[in-house]
Amino acid sequence: MQTLTGRVVVPYLMGAYQRDRLGCAHGQADVALRRDGRWLLLVTVEVPEGTRIPVSDFIGVDLGVVNLATTSDGTMPSGEQIAACRTR
Repeated sequence: MQTLTGRVVVPYLMGAYQRDRLGCAHGQADVALRRDGRWLLLVTVEVPEGTRIPVSDFIGVDLGVVNLATTSDGTMPSGEQIAACRTR
């Protein structure tokens, strides 16, 4: 990372999924500060066409008219926070 006082070398941690994608790094990388004070390294990757991404956990969401959303595991969020935001 480049700073006003010169270059700084920063160690970083990544999971297995991110490590697999790092070989496809393409273009640029950015450093971002989250609201909780932790730093993130955002790397642009280009995955070859047709590459299958392994799925370990997923959930389907149906966005509806009557219910805000219904997930494939049967959860129906109330949407009270969204309604309050719209009203405000």
